[in-house]
This record gives sequence, structure tokens and C-alpha cells, in this order.
Amino acid sequence: MHADLKTRGAAAALTDRLGAHGLVERTLVSSFDPAALRMLRPLEPALRLGLTYPQDRFGISRRRALAPLVLGGLASMRAALPARIGRMLAAAHASAAVLHWSVVSRAAVDRCHALGVPVLAWTALTEEQVSRLDDLGVDGVVADDPRIVPG
Repeated sequence: MHADLKTRGAAAALTDRLGAHGLVERTLVSSFDPAALRMLRPLEPALRLGLTYPQDRFGISRRRALAPLVLGGLASMRAALPARIGRMLAAAHASAAVLHWSVVSRAAVDRCHALGVPVLAWTALTEEQVSRLDDLGVDGVVADDPRIVPG
């Protein structure tokens, strides 16, 4: 199971529910919020945690007029990510990288794998994106439509 933790205040309830259903060992909890992930560790040490990146806190990516700025920002994030990802994961106590498909690069995947960290890419919308992510070596892809996954 993959649980996407949106609010810090839900950490205790989430770990309680996962424990009650025997899902702790089979669950990855991911969040954009490193502090939320750090709060989970003492509540349930066996839980796998994934740091989600990047976060669009202000909804900038949904503003068409800002599309050129968003593309430039994502390119900068993609270039810097391989050098930063280890520190980011350590600061969040995360053991998985949950990356938006647009910031995934071979260098980022290789760096994560060198650290023993799987990479999940979100949210692929086309078959071409899924194929590109597969070629880059990601360990999993989140997709809204299962028909875009090549057979």
C-alpha cells in the first residue's frame, strides 16, 4: 500500500489504522513534508517512508501564464537533484524517493540506487512518460490510467 500523508496531524491515526489492519510492513507512507515523516518514525519504526518531491505549495504549475517559468524551474530542480537527494532523504528519515516524473533523471535514479533507495515516479499521464521512466530505471510508476502502461 502507498499512503500519501498530507497533514502532520494524521500521523498517529494513520499508524494506528495500519497497525490494526496488519499493513505496517507492506506500506510506504510518503509526504512532501519532511517533518511529517520524522514524526512517523518514533510512532512506527518499521514503517517505510518516502519523501515526495517537489511540492507546488502555491499552485504555480496550474497557472498557464507561468508555464515557461515552471518548465525552467523543473529543469533546475532536475539538474540539482542528484547532488541534493541524499541529504533530503536523510533529513526526512526517508528510505524511498517519490519524485514527480518531470524531475527524474538517470543521475538521480543512479544516486538513489547507490544509496539503496528505490525511486517511485508520479504521476505519469502518457505511455511515453511511462516508457521514459522505465528507461531511466525507476522502481515504480504512479499512473492515473492503467492503459498507458505498456503490455
